[in-house]
Amino acid sequence: MPLIRKEKRRVLWRDFEKADNFLKRLIGIMFRRTLDAPMVFYFNRKGRHAIHSCFCASFDAIYLDEKKKVVDVRDGVPPFTLLVTPKKDALFLIEAPAGSARELNILEGDVLAF
Repeated sequence: MPLIRKEKRRVLWRDFEKADNFLKRLIGIMFRRTLDAPMVFYFNRKGRHAIHSCFCASFDAIYLDEKKKVVDVRDGVPPFTLLVTPKKDALFLIEAPAGSARELNILEGDVLAF
């Protein structure tokens, strides 16, 4: 299933992984040397869900609200960052290859679809 920018109908990624249960959210992208496709985290409730980047390669963190509107973008989260918290409540998180948010011009306020 593709991940697209809704208003421009532009495909951002052709495929992505889902982290839609406790175990998948717990492990996330840890222990991967590279991140080829993004991982989308589905949280059970809206909130300021903090993450870390221990045992991860650098990645971009893109937080979305319940309408899949981008509420925060963190470019190039370095390995072993202990706390990354979004500016606003989010229901979804996309962990994408480092640099891809900037390359794809993903900005706060964009609405995505998946």
